[in-house]
Amino acid sequence: EEGLEFNRHMHVDDNGALPISNALKVNRSIQSLKLTGYPISDGVINHICNGLQQNSTITEFWCTISSRGILAVSDMLQKNKSIKRLGISGEIAKEEKNTFLRTIMEDNFTLEDITVLPYEESLLILLNDIAWWNGDGWRRKLMSNTNELPAGLWADVFAFAGVRCLDFLFYFVKSKPELFKLATLGKKRKRI
Repeated sequence: EEGLEFNRHMHVDDNGALPISNALKVNRSIQSLKLTGYPISDGVINHICNGLQQNSTITEFWCTISSRGILAVSDMLQKNKSIKRLGISGEIAKEEKNTFLRTIMEDNFTLEDITVLPYEESLLILLNDIAWWNGDGWRRKLMSNTNELPAGLWADVFAFAGVRCLDFLFYFVKSKPELFKLATLGKKRKRI
C-alpha cells in the first residue's frame, strides 16, 4: 500500500496544498494520506478535501484539524466513496461535530473505521456502530433500497443487532419512517 504522510517535520502550508489537491484529483496509486502531528490550517484542509472529492484510490485519511476543518471533511465525505478508514483529531465544537455525524449517517456508507480524538465514549460507540453497519453493506441496502426490502428484514435487523446499535437504529427509524408503517411491513417485498 502506497501512502503519503506529512507530519510536524514535513509541514504543508496553503501554497503547498493546492498542488497536492490537484494531484489527488488524478491520483491512481496512493491509497493512504496522513496529515498529522500539527493542526492543519482551514485553507490546507479545504484544498485537500477538494482533491479528495474526486479521488477514488485513497482508502485511508488521517488529519489534525479545527472545527471549521471538519466541515470541509464533511463536504468531502458526501462525494468521496473510497475512504474506508478515517481518523480526525483536534478540538471540534459541538455544532460542527454534529454536522460531521449527520453527514456520515446520511450521506456516506463506505466508512468502516472511524476515529475522532479527543476520545468521547458516547461518540466512540456511535461511530463504531456506524462503521459496523457499513462494513458488510447492510446500511447501504437499508437506506437506499427502501422499496425493495423484504418484509421480515426488520425482525432480522433488530434480532441480529440486539442492543449493540440502538442509537443508530433509532436514527434510522426517524430518517425512514415510511418503512415502519404497518401497511409497509405487511406487504410482500422482493428479496435483496
